[in-house]
Amino acid sequence: MTDKELMKLGNMLIITDDYTPYDFNNWRECVNFLIDKTYGVKRGLTLIKKDKEHLEVRCPLTGEYLTVLGSEETIEKVHIQLILQNLYRLSKY
Repeated sequence: MTDKELMKLGNMLIITDDYTPYDFNNWRECVNFLIDKTYGVKRGLTLIKKDKEHLEVRCPLTGEYLTVLGSEETIEKVHIQLILQNLYRLSKY
């Protein structure tokens, strides 16, 4: 199956700086992975870019850029959960 076919099934994919893909069955597993990446530190992620099928964040703790791929609905759910969990850094601007 291609990445687009996987996303249609509701699966999510995270690509890291070393191009290692992490595949998740649902958006909750994806959020848990992101929480683990920040070691549970509040305001541990910087939002770089968000559009319909992509969410790009940077983890200042590890220095990694993480690209989350999924459907528009699942990307929005991940984004909302990161806000509710207080994981985004405040913007300097």
